[in-house]
Amino acid sequence: MAFGLSLIPKQSRSSALIAKVREHLPAVFRASAVVSPHAAPRIEVWHGLRHRCGHLGTVQDDFNLTGHIYAQSPISEFSCSVNGGPPRRLRLARFRRIVEDGDFNADIPIATLRPGENKVVLTATDRMGAMAATEVTVVRHTGGSYPLPATIGWNSVKDPEDVGQYTDGKWTCGPEGLRTAQIGYDRSFLVGNTTWRDYEVSAPVTIHGLSKRNGAQSWTVRHAGFCLRWAGHSTENNHPGEQPKWGLHPRGGIVWLTIQKGKFPPVRQFYSGDSERFQTFDPFPIRFARPFWMKGRCETLEPAVSRYSFKVWDVDAAEPAGWDFQVVQDSPTALRSGGVALIAHELDVTFGDIQVTGVTKHQLRVGANVLADLARLRP
Repeated sequence: MAFGLSLIPKQSRSSALIAKVREHLPAVFRASAVVSPHAAPRIEVWHGLRHRCGHLGTVQDDFNLTGHIYAQSPISEFSCSVNGGPPRRLRLARFRRIVEDGDFNADIPIATLRPGENKVVLTATDRMGAMAATEVTVVRHTGGSYPLPATIGWNSVKDPEDVGQYTDGKWTCGPEGLRTAQIGYDRSFLVGNTTWRDYEVSAPVTIHGLSKRNGAQSWTVRHAGFCLRWAGHSTENNHPGEQPKWGLHPRGGIVWLTIQKGKFPPVRQFYSGDSERFQTFDPFPIRFARPFWMKGRCETLEPAVSRYSFKVWDVDAAEPAGWDFQVVQDSPTALRSGGVALIAHELDVTFGDIQVTGVTKHQLRVGANVLADLARLRP
């Protein structure tokens, strides 16, 4: 009978330890013993080792570099360095934007990137002392823009970074659209830039299924929809230097469908731009793997007052003439410009071809009587 033995020694004395162990093994073990060295961690960077930013204008303050570390032993140190600068420690433990232990999301301030190529080095060291390093190139462009109207046909998109920026999670792109490859907390992809102010966005959306885990960090809700006038996460309620940042305010406003505590059908909702206050409207029936249309609009009425509109309808039906809901938000701190974040929270979602058009001044005209009749959110 043959026996196999796998030992994982410390690297600092691996040769001596292997020899010592073999001396004291019975002959039957010694003849077939296989001693496996401790493998170094492996750093997987999602969406490739070459990225770019700035070509679409200012999308947000940070560039997000995401991925996962695979390791035999727990990681003791993990850091990110830009162009040989001082390393910054990154979080790997599951919390909000970090969906699984071992995931990472490096907030790299775009202001720290020089025009042209930048070398970003990710370095991981495990408790056994094994180390791994991966180099990523981030090309910073200047003078970019993202004019409206804008149309994204995913079938013709070679690289999603040509039309937007990954901010959270792992995604795949195909003829049907942009789909979550990892389900979890606020998986998002950002289209547009901080100059977008008054606009309307529409896309077919397909919900394929629910997350199998929906813990306390995600409460008991699941969402799919648009965050309008989004310009990136803030340091609100963060500890100093926390990576990645996870503050949700300020923003413009969120229009989406919400599955509450696993109950169907999902309901239409609006979340405000300066807090987690929300309004809930009528439900909309869905079927998994069947697309439906979603449209959202943001428009400025007064310097600190904006109106948010939303509608959803079946893929085979004609678009309704009116909106499912309209909410007027009165807030001095909610953002009044920014791109649209495609958000899948604890859902497997595909966002199909996207159309974004500017809202004209004629469409912005509204009588005082209409303003008085609409719901008004006050801080």
